[in-house]
Amino acid sequence: MIVVWQWIKTLMGLGLVALVVVFGVVLSETKAELVTAKSAASHAHIANQVNQAQIQALTQRNTQLDTMLTQRREKQLHQEATLRETTTALRHALEKEACYQRPWPDDVIKRLQQSY
Repeated sequence: MIVVWQWIKTLMGLGLVALVVVFGVVLSETKAELVTAKSAASHAHIANQVNQAQIQALTQRNTQLDTMLTQRREKQLHQEATLRETTTALRHALEKEACYQRPWPDDVIKRLQQSY
């Protein structure tokens, strides 16, 4: 019976040693996975910062282009209004039949010769 107890003690001791070795291996693998995960998180954070900078630059460019487009449209509307006013003024100047019988005024000819 004493021999059996010695074998049981020896097996339990070897079992504990094996358990410690297994836990050590698992711990080292977990540490390696943690390092890999931290590296991946760092790369993802850097990529996120780069993407945020690009989004901000594109948003700013979009705002600038929108402002330019609005200004261009306002300028175009102003030019069209000026053109309508000029056309109306020229029609009023040429409205009377007597106006056709005599030469056109110099200011009317100059306005007609201008490019729009």
